[in-house]
Amino acid sequence: STLSSSSAASDVYKRQTDSVEILVHVGLDTVKMGGDGFTGHVHSGDAVKKGDLILEIDLEKVKAAGYDTSTLVVICNTDDYGDVRGLDNKEVQPGDDVIVITK
Repeated sequence: STLSSSSAASDVYKRQTDSVEILVHVGLDTVKMGGDGFTGHVHSGDAVKKGDLILEIDLEKVKAAGYDTSTLVVICNTDDYGDVRGLDNKEVQPGDDVIVITK
């Protein structure tokens, strides 16, 4: 899959894989931090796969700045699929599945 875009503040990434368009937004209003506390490891056009490190976040810095660290994972083209279902609203670890998509 290919990273199709990323924000200058490193808090938003959009990835396209097998025609699934996935938007990941880290934190709420964290764009106001101007990238402070975020270290991006990929750029638009880079090939990425499950398990690749795309972003490091200093969660304590984000929390200390008063921002919510919730991460939104959005499928932008859900109309193209029969079912898009999120898995448990829980804390996840790298490599965990968070969404099940069926044709």
